[in-house]
Amino acid sequence: MALLPAPFPMPETHLLRPDGTTVSSGVLHAVGPTLVMIGHKDCKTTRQTLPFIDQIHKDGGRAIALLQDAPEEAKAALMKLGLTLPFLSEESPFALSAAIGVATVPTLLFIEADGTVALTSEAFRRPDIEAFALRLGAPKPVIANDTMPGFKPG
Repeated sequence: MALLPAPFPMPETHLLRPDGTTVSSGVLHAVGPTLVMIGHKDCKTTRQTLPFIDQIHKDGGRAIALLQDAPEEAKAALMKLGLTLPFLSEESPFALSAAIGVATVPTLLFIEADGTVALTSEAFRRPDIEAFALRLGAPKPVIANDTMPGFKPG
């Protein structure tokens, strides 16, 4: 299944908070437009993309990681990278990812406050990440020692 073409309504599923408790996927956009990065700790491109999403978060843009890992594994991965980005977890069978057709990680979703996924991007695409940052009112993310190309497949 291919990623749903935007725009589409964000499916209602359950995700896990860092403490392992269940929460509705509606929290992803509950306080306004949000950039959500779906990824997995074992994906190199995910690990290389996370600092960019973290920088958007640090610069005031609402961004969150949704990792396809157990909460304790996701937390350890983010800590190892030295990131402060908020996160939720989605464990197998990855109901949200399946509902929207995620086949590549990282996958980025720009979700409006009303729950509409307005824009999507698969893999690492620098122009898309920069556009998402600007749309959230944050500057283009600048990462120390950045060696990422304009595009890197997941």
